[in-house]
Amino acid sequence: MSVGPMFKCLMGMPLTCGMKNTKNGYAILPALVMVLLMGLPYSHLFAGAGVVEIYDLDDLDGFAESVAKIMPPSVVQAMTTQGVPPDIIATAQAIADESFSAEELQSHIREALMTGLTDDHVDSILAWRKTALGNLIGAAENQHNAPDYTQKLRAYSVSSELYSVSDKRRLMVAALYDSMNAINQSVEMIVNANYAMALATAIANGDDVPDEKTMREVYDSIAGSRDQIAIGVRGRMLVTGLFAYRGISDEELASYMEFNMTEAGERYNQIIFRTVDRWLFDSTKRFGFRFGKALREMNAQQPV
Repeated sequence: MSVGPMFKCLMGMPLTCGMKNTKNGYAILPALVMVLLMGLPYSHLFAGAGVVEIYDLDDLDGFAESVAKIMPPSVVQAMTTQGVPPDIIATAQAIADESFSAEELQSHIREALMTGLTDDHVDSILAWRKTALGNLIGAAENQHNAPDYTQKLRAYSVSSELYSVSDKRRLMVAALYDSMNAINQSVEMIVNANYAMALATAIANGDDVPDEKTMREVYDSIAGSRDQIAIGVRGRMLVTGLFAYRGISDEELASYMEFNMTEAGERYNQIIFRTVDRWLFDSTKRFGFRFGKALREMNAQQPV
C-alpha cells in the first residue's frame, strides 16, 4: 500500500477511501482512524483523572473502567454512521470489548503508581485528596460517569453560559490542562492510536508483515501533524474543562493548579498519562490486528 492513499484516509478524506467493497461487507478500518483522530472525546480521559487514593481499589477500578468504556462505543459509532453492515459491527463490538480491558488498565496503573511514587509522594497526594477542595475537584471531574453527562455537555457547548465565560477563566482552564500535560499527552495518544490503526489496515489488506519503511513513512506523516491535531484537541478539552469546573471558583482552580505543579502532583500526572498512553496504544493495536484479520476472513468468504 502506498503512503499517499493511506494518509489521506488518516487525515480526514472521505471514509470510503481505501475500502474494499464486497457484496455484503466492507474493509472499513480506515473509518476507525477517523473516530480516533477527530471524534474521540480524549478530554474525558484527563478531565476525569483526578487524584485517586492509591491503595483504594474502588477509586482505581472506577477510573480505569471509565477510561476503558470510552473506546468500544466510539469505534462502533463510527461504523454505524457509515452504514456498515450489522454483522461487521457485531464482530467489531465483540473484539473491542475484549481488547480494551479496564482490568488490564487498572493493573497497569496500580503497578506504575506503586513503583513510581515515593512514600513522600503518596503522603502528599493522600493529604491533598482528603481536603475539602480535593473532594470538590474529584466530584467535578467524575461528572462524566453520570448517565446524562454527554447530553448536558452537548447542551452546554451551544449555550449562552459557555459564550459568557471570561477570557481569564478560559486561560485558567487552559493553564490547568497545561500543568497536567494533558494536551501534549492526548496528542501523542492520537498519534499512537492512528499509527496502530494504520498497521491494522495493512493487515486487513493482506500484509501479515507490513513493509517497515512504508510504515515508518506513515508514522512520520501522522506525527508531523501534531500541531494540527493539537488545535482540535485543545478546543474540545477547553469546552469540557469549562463545563466540568463550572462550579469551582477561580481561587480553588488556582490552588488545584498549584498542587499539580508540586513534585508529587507532577509525578502523579506523568505516571497516569504515560500508563494510559501505553495502554491505549497496545489496546488499539490489539483491536486493530484482531479486527483486521477478522475482516480479511469475512471478505474472503464473500462472493467475488
